[in-house]
Amino acid sequence: AETIHFVADSPFLRLANRRFPRGWRFFPFDHDPAAAVARMSVRLGWRSSHLEALLCSRWPPGAPKTVVNFLDGEPEAMRELLRRALALYPAAEIAFMVPAAEGRIAAVDPLLDEHGFAVWADGSPDVFLYELTLEGPKDGR
Repeated sequence: AETIHFVADSPFLRLANRRFPRGWRFFPFDHDPAAAVARMSVRLGWRSSHLEALLCSRWPPGAPKTVVNFLDGEPEAMRELLRRALALYPAAEIAFMVPAAEGRIAAVDPLLDEHGFAVWADGSPDVFLYELTLEGPKDGR
């Protein structure tokens, strides 16, 4: 219930026109919030007296490629949660689905830049895909 409430009130969801990512697509969140959240097998939160940041992913730590579907909250809490998540996810590739609208991008955008994520060049104008490859080049360079 706390996850549903946090996502429902988030700037991320407003920016995504109340659509929540699942895989490579965004679906209406308000149609069935409980089902949208239940599809996220990993829900990590950062809290002091209240939930300050939340990260959701369908893929568990250890998966060869991980897509993070949601990260929002207070900036410093998101920064700490992202650091923790990167330590938990030793995957070769991690991708973030980040909504954008009318020249605005979700608050997670500068944090992804700080951590070495690069925007996927073929992203559509309303969704930006950021990826981080943790392994070095395969040819030894």
